[in-house]
Amino acid sequence: MSGIDWSGGSGGTAVDPAGAEARERLASVDRLREVCDDFRAALPADRLRALRARSLRRHAAEVGVLDGLVRVDREAAQRFAADGLEAAGLAEPDRSALAAVHRAVDAAADACRTGERLGPEMLAELYRSFPGTSAQQPAERLRPVAELAERLAGRHPLVQAAGVHHAALRSLDGLPAAHCTAWALATFTALQARYAPLAADRAAGAEHARALRAADRGDPGRLVELFARIQEAGLRAELAAPGPADRSRPVRGASVAAALHRRLAAEVEAHRNGLADVFQEIDTGCGASVVSGAPPDPRSGWWRRQLDHAAARAAFQPGDDSWWVRLQLSVGAATLRYLVAIQQVGDGRTGVFAVTAHAEAVGERAGRAPGEPLLDLSPVDCVTLIHTDTVGERAAAVERFAGDTLSAAVDGFARRL
Repeated sequence: MSGIDWSGGSGGTAVDPAGAEARERLASVDRLREVCDDFRAALPADRLRALRARSLRRHAAEVGVLDGLVRVDREAAQRFAADGLEAAGLAEPDRSALAAVHRAVDAAADACRTGERLGPEMLAELYRSFPGTSAQQPAERLRPVAELAERLAGRHPLVQAAGVHHAALRSLDGLPAAHCTAWALATFTALQARYAPLAADRAAGAEHARALRAADRGDPGRLVELFARIQEAGLRAELAAPGPADRSRPVRGASVAAALHRRLAAEVEAHRNGLADVFQEIDTGCGASVVSGAPPDPRSGWWRRQLDHAAARAAFQPGDDSWWVRLQLSVGAATLRYLVAIQQVGDGRTGVFAVTAHAEAVGERAGRAPGEPLLDLSPVDCVTLIHTDTVGERAAAVERFAGDTLSAAVDGFARRL
């Protein structure tokens, strides 16, 4: 394990586990959790249990893949998260392995409700609940993790979660189910503090690895910031509407969404001419166009398939309203279709929105038919907005997201020409 003392004490390199950027993100997460707490209070208990069970199933599939315990592609993992083991359609031994990982993840989530302390024996029992670990005796290797959990008491729960996660991965390095255990500990810590589960995602694996290496070097802020974004995704997933939207009530935060939509449109438009110029060498007749749609214009309902796909990748249930901008770039017989949108999370009662993106390459005369995806985004790859946000607070993040995703889409499109 590294020499970092996450608690800032004398046991290693004393650091502030949450740097300025991470502290800002943690504050944003806490505001989102307040919204979620209000929403949860109005939900039937069985509805909240169902939403949380879905998150834990998705988490189980992803950590099983990370540890090499189960082979399940993204589509099967989504079916498992939505509808359970039968829907995943897995053959043995992957079916049994996924069921075992899911049981262990569920057990960790149940244990947090008892207020059980993260002592060495409890950690060892959690570790041995995962497949392939029965012959291991990890209690001594996990003792530093339990000691760190004690020292971190009083820190922000997501700092605690990041700390025990990092420590567990390093303590269990080389043993089976290290990722399963480390992620289960992070989720245990979050749930004890009434946050959402911290769900792993394979698409964020490279970013996670970079954050762990930064923590090894004495800079844990990147891991804390990543965990805050993962928590945002978990909270968004719990804002699914319990029934049909009440269209007679105004959408909370609609004015902020509309103002940021105008900033999005300007950001995408600023790239339009430059993109056409770049591809002139390939096709002198290439051209780019930008259109947008926003409520109450009926066009705001266009591109529903693409918007639903973007919401699914960001792990939330979209509402009826969306504010979108579409850039289309045609080069020869190929067309890039890029869509960035501000989507309702749940229905208008939540006052929460997510800025998402979708991009695809299509052939001639494709119309709105599906194309080849150009972006591989994870649930942490979006911007969350709350109705109490101001345009000044969020415009830079929204514009940066549009610029980054458009650049990635253009790069993927160019490689296919």
